[in-house]
Amino acid sequence: MRTLLTFSLGLFMLTSCGNSTQTQDKTTENSATIETSIPSDLVYEILEETKNESISKCNLDIKLSRKITKEELTTLALKLRETRQSYNHLWIGYTLDNMKVGSGAWATSHFTPELEVQILGATAEEENNLNKSADKIDGKQIGKWFEQQASSASYLLYEKNNKFFMKTTFKDGSMMESKINKKKVSSGLKLSDPEDTNGEYYIISKSGELEFYNKEDKKFATGQPVK
Repeated sequence: MRTLLTFSLGLFMLTSCGNSTQTQDKTTENSATIETSIPSDLVYEILEETKNESISKCNLDIKLSRKITKEELTTLALKLRETRQSYNHLWIGYTLDNMKVGSGAWATSHFTPELEVQILGATAEEENNLNKSADKIDGKQIGKWFEQQASSASYLLYEKNNKFFMKTTFKDGSMMESKINKKKVSSGLKLSDPEDTNGEYYIISKSGELEFYNKEDKKFATGQPVK
């Protein structure tokens, strides 16, 4: 795995709770009308909210039911801003299912006080393209996963000439392959790179997820199976 597992989205994630809700909206920011509406099938939940009156700042952690476009993120951010106009700064971080709050966001929309929207992870289109690119191997595919939070990368385990390899495809299109040793453990199947000097490794859990561990045996990321 070498240094590929050290990728981080490095976001400030924030504190308090809210309720699930859906919204559609058309609003105005800096005299520009936003026509894009939040899709009716999108659900978002306010996981945490913290307010600091002394510096006029509000922080929100939002969980999305699925990935949306930058335009839709803009509309949602403006909707959330409507009831928080008294704060000069509104910082919003968005996570998805199977992402841990405080370990990096998929996207952000920060009012500082002007709005800036960034998608930090892979978009739905990028994820689809990464998974397709990962399929191009000279060998037998064993399993494939997409890890969203730490690396935004596709991981494909395959076998060739009775040897095992992990192909990693990153958001920018770059790829790397590592030889893999495998071993059965109580929690599943342990995969390790014999050339890795960082002591990091994977475990394919009994539920089929690809778990990422550091040399202290602490799990820091989880990849979801891709069909």
